[in-house]
Amino acid sequence: MFKQNFIRLCSDRGESPTAVCVKCGLSNAAFSSWTDSTVPRRTTLLKFADYFGVPVSALTNDSTPHFD
Repeated sequence: MFKQNFIRLCSDRGESPTAVCVKCGLSNAAFSSWTDSTVPRRTTLLKFADYFGVPVSALTNDSTPHFD
């Protein structure tokens, strides 16, 4: 969930995930170390939330609509 949301937020801003990581003080390899099921530490989530101007839940919650 996190990784998909992070990619979407980066795309919405026209920035690469790696560039956003560097701007937020992480290494440029941080993004590639995350899997679809990993979530960064709370301090990292707070940095990203602040950068994007969204609540942490926008990074961690499933924002994909589900259809039955």
